[in-house]
Amino acid sequence: MKHAALFFFAALVSGCTGRIILPETAPHVAEIFHDRAEISWDNAGISNRKGRTVFRYQVHVSHSPGVHEILLQASGRELNSDEASALSGDIDADKDFKSYFAADAQPGRKSRTVIENLEPDTVYYISINVDPYKRTNVFTKEEVYEYRLYPLLELKTLPKAEGERRSLASQKPLAENVHVEKSDVIAAKWSSWGREYGILEELEYPYMDIAPVGWSSDGKFAYRSQWIVNDDAYGYTLTVFDAVTDTVIEENQMSLRSPGGYEYAPARDKNTVLSAWNALLAKYRIDGTVANPAAEITAPLNQFPFAQYDAWFDYELIYDRLPEYNYRDETIKWRLLAGNGRGQKTISSGVEDTDLVYGMKIVGFFQSPHEDRIVILVARFSSDRKDRGIRLYGCHLDLGFSP
Repeated sequence: MKHAALFFFAALVSGCTGRIILPETAPHVAEIFHDRAEISWDNAGISNRKGRTVFRYQVHVSHSPGVHEILLQASGRELNSDEASALSGDIDADKDFKSYFAADAQPGRKSRTVIENLEPDTVYYISINVDPYKRTNVFTKEEVYEYRLYPLLELKTLPKAEGERRSLASQKPLAENVHVEKSDVIAAKWSSWGREYGILEELEYPYMDIAPVGWSSDGKFAYRSQWIVNDDAYGYTLTVFDAVTDTVIEENQMSLRSPGGYEYAPARDKNTVLSAWNALLAKYRIDGTVANPAAEITAPLNQFPFAQYDAWFDYELIYDRLPEYNYRDETIKWRLLAGNGRGQKTISSGVEDTDLVYGMKIVGFFQSPHEDRIVILVARFSSDRKDRGIRLYGCHLDLGFSP
């Protein structure tokens, strides 16, 4: 296996002057058995990007600390292309290790990965480094790579009999489906992505920020969103949403970085975007304007309950068979409801495969100044990056409620 390619299949960023900042906490073992282990660590940040940078992580597993010592020589240094290639060659020369990639993750969150196919009762050394961060040196204008290495983690797998007992105990049979009422959050328990607590953490920080721009008198709502896929694909979008039919009528996007392989609009001049966005608002008679399409979104969202109104999920986790390790057959059947103190109504509903959609959460609402209508904001965490973020659901506050 050629690991040199792994070092350069990264979310590479150029033209930035920030430096990688490692957390003060060290990686730790979250769970261990005879043939696998789950490890966890706090994500790194960067000095000048206000928490928006997304890194990937390389996790190296070896019977000796040799790989860690090689990486330690480069940690915190600026390497040019030749030096980075030489470092990859040194890593390739050590055949006694496996390499894993952890998923894209933002600062302020935790990352986890499961290391499989380990030997029982055996010591392993775990080295975690931030995927090589490419930027431009502000003095030499040369492209450089920065490596940052977490502290070395040592673990020992359990003897086989003990590990098997713990493994079986951790996989409790699911005798019946789980039904939950009046919850603001849905989280799969056996998704292919990970465990329930990791999904809840992801839903706290959707891959999108959203701010209202204005409403029309006939239920159209315009909002500006800041979305992020990775450091090579993020930007802002103006969306006109019909809160009566729950459909996106039109949107106009401004990408601030080259999107690479993702199908997003190219970067455009901000003045051109500003003119197009305000023309879009005028087209649909929306009472609002945009002064800066790339202004940072920091305003808090309105929260439920308010006055006599509330919103919640009723959902069911449906299991077709008992879960086995690395195999889950789970479906989420959900309804989004609203209540006004005298009755309730269904706003929307759906069925999700938890290998695709891991969780949903009600994160707030916006209210029209023209009529008794709101849009409910629901965060989604999904395996498809384009399906992550926030979805909107319109709700009239007077019509459709029944006891």
